[in-house]
Amino acid sequence: MRIKVSSRTGDHSYFARVKEVFAAKTKDLTLEVNPLTGSLLFKGETVEAGRIGDIASQAGLFQLLSTAEWRVPISRRLVEPVGDLSRSVRRFTRGEVDLPGLAFMALLAVGIVQILRGNLRAPPWYTAFWYAMGIFSKSIVDKMHGDE
Repeated sequence: MRIKVSSRTGDHSYFARVKEVFAAKTKDLTLEVNPLTGSLLFKGETVEAGRIGDIASQAGLFQLLSTAEWRVPISRRLVEPVGDLSRSVRRFTRGEVDLPGLAFMALLAVGIVQILRGNLRAPPWYTAFWYAMGIFSKSIVDKMHGDE
């Protein structure tokens, strides 16, 4: 099993300590360390991630993450700040308005302003209405399914 400890790449004393800890705690495993690449290679008949993670955690060396924990889809990383903003809007308005509601009202207002200016043929007023309705309906569907 290979483990990458990128944050410690080049730290020879750290990798010497890791090798020392695992040599003392595991007699059935061999460990090859490479400080230049920041990697650990565990070899043996019974290489178990849980056991290695427990030893490393107890010694304060590193924490193992499952692939589900460290491989966060880019879409989630891009959307999380929007969710944070929506929660902030809800807190600020004491739960009266969320981000989709705020966007709906703003786009509706833009559309009304375009109509009042006599801009009936310009795309912005009906485009604003279209987007407002899309955001509002998506928000309703998400709430029906329990998503935040």
